[in-house]
Amino acid sequence: MPEINEWWRADPGERFWLEVTRRQDLGTNLKAPQTNENGNSYWNYSLIKHLRPGDQVFHYDGNTQQIVARSVAVGECWEDELTWAA
Repeated sequence: MPEINEWWRADPGERFWLEVTRRQDLGTNLKAPQTNENGNSYWNYSLIKHLRPGDQVFHYDGNTQQIVARSVAVGECWEDELTWAA
């Protein structure tokens, strides 16, 4: 996977992220699988590793096609097993 250009690191005012999902529990947590069924990485999901406590996250609901909430990140990113249902 190519290295991410963290252009926003130098500007403490650039701490905004967008979660795009159709999940019913939008904003509860940010789940982002790091690989697909073939073991290939998802570059867009890997951005979650750059999220830091205090960053603002806007929540886009794909069902209503609008930003419906904003939250502030707490804690750190961790890896866990996740099974996606079709």
